[in-house]
Amino acid sequence: MPVVTRYVDVAGVKRWGLNADALAQFTSGDIDDAAEGASREMDGYFRDRFKLPFTQVGTDVARHCAAIAAYDLLTARGYRPIDPGEDVPRQRYDDAIDWLKRVATGTITPDVTDSSTGAVEGSAPSRPRVSSNTSRGWQQSGLPDEPFTGRRR
Repeated sequence: MPVVTRYVDVAGVKRWGLNADALAQFTSGDIDDAAEGASREMDGYFRDRFKLPFTQVGTDVARHCAAIAAYDLLTARGYRPIDPGEDVPRQRYDDAIDWLKRVATGTITPDVTDSSTGAVEGSAPSRPRVSSNTSRGWQQSGLPDEPFTGRRR
């Protein structure tokens, strides 16, 4: 399976990030760098729930990545919305970060396939389960009808 290291490409930032006029002053390289930076920022939220890198990401991940990349481009250049109520790029960035926080806590499961063995789309990797063969006397394991004797069989 191919590995997804960047969650949105230049075309995606142009589609979901900012309008054409706002992006006209940026080169494709600038936009690509912003997409890379936004993807790495998102990895910080995904890292504890999923085995990275992803092998597939859905539109939900790409759209939020585009919003982060677009805001990064604007703030690097500098912008000042005329009316604070019209600060759409900042609101979209805040929404993306809020979404990522909910992903990190497990409230939302994004449309992703991680790179763990036997990964199922949209699921977190399984966690290891630990057990012991040696009884410590706290609980009898496996034989509920027999009294605990403290001896191994």
